[in-house]
This record gives sequence, C-alpha cells and structure tokens, in this order.
Amino acid sequence: MKNTTAACAFGMLLFAAWGGGAGADDLHPADANTPIGASQAPEDLQVNADIHRALLQDDSLSTSARHIQSVTNSEAIVLRGAVRPEEVDAVEQKVKHYAGLRQVINQLTVADY
Repeated sequence: MKNTTAACAFGMLLFAAWGGGAGADDLHPADANTPIGASQAPEDLQVNADIHRALLQDDSLSTSARHIQSVTNSEAIVLRGAVRPEEVDAVEQKVKHYAGLRQVINQLTVADY
C-alpha cells in the first residue's frame, strides 16, 4: 500500500512539474466563483474568435499584443500574454467591447521591448 501511495504522489508531482497541472492562479481567479476553463459553446467560441480577429486587425498593437491568449466561457474572459506598458488598457478595452456580461480577468504581463 505504501508503494502505491508513494507512486501516486510521485506521479502527481511529475505531472505538475511537467506543466500538466493547473497553477495556483488558474485555480483561484480574482473572483473565486468564476470558472475560468474554456468553453466549447458556440456563443463563447464566437466571442473568442471576435476578440482574436479584432486584436489581429489592430495595427497599433505590437505583434505579441495581437497574439495574446484569451480563454472564454459564459462567465469570464481570461487574458494572458506579454504586452507593452501602453497596450494593457487598449487590449483590455478592446476585449471588454466583446465581453458582454462576462468578467474580464486581466493576467497580462508587461514587457519592455
């Protein structure tokens, strides 16, 4: 029994270290009641596609800002990626335009380049 328990614990550690496990930020967004997993619902997929299209078409944004990751579901849109300091508000406002009643969780990082 001890060997099985130890093997399971070791496997879970390897899985988390490899990146297969969720990080603490993934489990607890600003509003812990907001699910942040991606949805496959057609409306959520459309919102996500609209966001990506709008970002890609904005030539005032850097390449990295145009290619941020967004995870969308019926409750929230989570933004991840690196942007320039002056782009944080612009990206968030553009996303809010498509968010509807969804909470926008800004996890963007600021990169100076």
